[in-house]
Amino acid sequence: MKKRMWLFGIIMMSLGITKTYAELGAWYGPVTVTSMGHYVDQPAGNHSRSKLFVKFNGSISIPSCTVTEANNIVGYASPSPNAWNEGWTTTWQSLLMTAQAQKKEVMLYLQKGNCNSKVGAQLLGVEVLM
Repeated sequence: MKKRMWLFGIIMMSLGITKTYAELGAWYGPVTVTSMGHYVDQPAGNHSRSKLFVKFNGSISIPSCTVTEANNIVGYASPSPNAWNEGWTTTWQSLLMTAQAQKKEVMLYLQKGNCNSKVGAQLLGVEVLM
């Protein structure tokens, strides 16, 4: 009986960890991309921060991020110095530019509880709707 309870406890802990990890963010949209860009706001020394931003038509309701709600903008702010072009931002840029050129709507995967004062909610993924 003790072995079964121990095994049950391990399984429940695993499910709890998986659920927590799976809820890092959520999909929002669909929206239409109106513009996007990539810049570094502190280009001197070792304090550079790369920022990818996306402006869109449509409404995304994130009460914890007034920047996104007021300005229809989301973005990715690099967490590390001098990370000008991390691999996934290039992929997101390509997907966003493709969607804009073809006038396709996108879904945006945004991190919960992370709002940058310049680029809004933290972008973690892009899906182009066909």
